Formats: sequence, structure tokens, C-alpha cells
Amino acid sequence: MTAQKKDAQRAKIGTRRAGFAGGILSSLLLTLLLGAALTLLFAFILSRAEDGTAYVRTVGCAISALLAFVGGLIAGGRCGHSGILSGLAFGALYLGVLLLLGGLLGTTGSLLRRLIGYAVLLLLAVLGGAAGTARPSRRRHRGRPHRVAR
Repeated sequence: MTAQKKDAQRAKIGTRRAGFAGGILSSLLLTLLLGAALTLLFAFILSRAEDGTAYVRTVGCAISALLAFVGGLIAGGRCGHSGILSGLAFGALYLGVLLLLGGLLGTTGSLLRRLIGYAVLLLLAVLGGAAGTARPSRRRHRGRPHRVAR
């Protein structure tokens, strides 16, 4: 099969891989949309709780960590090669967005705590990128063949 036929077949199926920058930016967009939806969902849930405001910071950190890993996972899957590099690129862009929003909204807390949090988010994005490129092996077990009962 020629390369053109393979590309046409992939385009039909929808499995054509995006370029590196396109994969990173599309995963960032998907992650930010997912983050907005999760934030609204948990804001509604916590507003109904008796003392929901006590958990806002914890839930926000958990959502950020989850989004960093999932975004790295999506970026690794979309780029299709070097998952660590795609996770690192996604993590850097994601942290840039968080720093921009944090600067506009005014962040609180010590600098050391924020730096540790950003390092953890970057590590989670890299791990997600590496996990996004990992494919399960499809090797068959080469043991004794199973006998059919009669």
C-alpha cells in the first residue's frame, strides 16, 4: 500500500496524527475546556455543601493535578512520539496559562509552596505524556496450546 493510500485511509478513519505543535495546542484546549467544566461542576457541588468553602483549595489542587496528567496523556497520544517531550511541552504551556491566570487573579500562599505545586504539575504532565505513547503489547502467549474438551 502506498503512503498516499495510507494517509487517505487514516484520514477516513480519523486516526491521522496531528503535528507536534498541533497536538500540544489541541490537548491544551481540550484540557482547559475540561477544567472549566469540572470547576463549574465542583463549584455547584460545594455551594450545596454545608461547609463547602473549606474544601475549595483542596478540590482546586486535585483538579489541576488531574488535568495536568490527562492533558499530558492526550498530548502524548496525539503527538505519537516522544511522550516525555510532548508531556513537557504541554506542562510548560499549562503552567504558563496557570501563571497568567494566577497573576491576573492574584495568588496567595508562600512562593516555595507554589513552586513545589508547579513542579508536581509539570511532573504529572510528563508522566501523562509518557503514558500516552505507551501501547499495550499484542503478543500472544507462547505457552502450551489449550485443548478443547470433548
